[in-house]
Amino acid sequence: MPADSNRREVMSLDEFKRWFIAELDWSPEEVSEDSDLIFDLGMDSVGAVDLMVGIEEAVGGDVIMPIELMLEINTLRDAYLQYCALAHLPLDDEARR
Repeated sequence: MPADSNRREVMSLDEFKRWFIAELDWSPEEVSEDSDLIFDLGMDSVGAVDLMVGIEEAVGGDVIMPIELMLEINTLRDAYLQYCALAHLPLDDEARR
């Protein structure tokens, strides 16, 4: 499959965490990869849409995240794994742990 020239370079898990904190207004300044988005970080339905759109924009190109995938995201690590899946990119080794 040829690479989409509009796609951006993949973020590592640490880069994704920094992006998450900077880009999402509802995110606290400190999060861990295993923080629960709803219970630990206070994500609501608006935050879920912000996250979904943010991941689509972070991937770049003509990517639309199906709402069903959003329902599978519980933690920051889950969000990163969906980001990697949408980008059709290999996973950061740290995320596999």
